[in-house]
Amino acid sequence: MRSSVVALFAVALIVFPASAAPPQARYLVVPGIGMGPIRLGMNVRDVEAILGAPARVDRDPRTVWYTWRDASGSPRSIAVEAVDDLVILISVAHDERYRTREGVGPGDTDHTVQEAFGRPSGVLHLPGYDLVEYKARGITFVVDTGAERRRVTGVVVAARL
Repeated sequence: MRSSVVALFAVALIVFPASAAPPQARYLVVPGIGMGPIRLGMNVRDVEAILGAPARVDRDPRTVWYTWRDASGSPRSIAVEAVDDLVILISVAHDERYRTREGVGPGDTDHTVQEAFGRPSGVLHLPGYDLVEYKARGITFVVDTGAERRRVTGVVVAARL
């Protein structure tokens, strides 16, 4: 019995290292699928039923961006991009609660991202940050290039390409 408990504990440490505890379902990032209860392909009305009224709505000729901000005044936010009222992209910023099954999310280094996801399919360098893309998996990590250790500040989920 004792050896079974030790073996089970060892397996748990391999699957969920202490530094990367499994995220709560409400904050689980699933590449190519969604974040928490928000899913790609959802109707914007359904997203509003979950998150409430957006703090900001930005329209361009093709899409509409809806942004929800943390009520505490922190920089945390979640945004969705929609076409014809259907969610095509979900983005979270500065919210360390959001994590992949591997335990990766805002606050981690880009090294941690690559340990969990491997070599990115591409890196888009923009002023002050990089977009570290895993297009075939449907996930991109926003990395602050001004930070001492290149920290993830956001995660984007979109369709797999």
